[in-house]
Amino acid sequence: MSQEIAREIYRQFGGNQAMAMIGGTPVADKRALHIRFKARSTNKANWFIIELNGLDTYDISFIRVWGATRKVIKEYANIYCDQLREIFERETGLYLSL
Repeated sequence: MSQEIAREIYRQFGGNQAMAMIGGTPVADKRALHIRFKARSTNKANWFIIELNGLDTYDISFIRVWGATRKVIKEYANIYCDQLREIFERETGLYLSL
């Protein structure tokens, strides 16, 4: 079941095309998809976590990881799938399609 959830999140986020545009590396979790990507600057997030919540919407987090330090940059709750790309592009300045 968890792989199905991660695959669906991956598809809704933009799949292979989105990963190619941001240089992303996806990692599946039980109810989440973690995406490591190349940040545009040192004060921006370099991890994006999309987690399915109990309301059948997503909770998303932008996180900056360097060394053993982890800092949450921004979090959103109860996001619909059609908002994932827009929020990612706005927060990171990276585009998911041409």
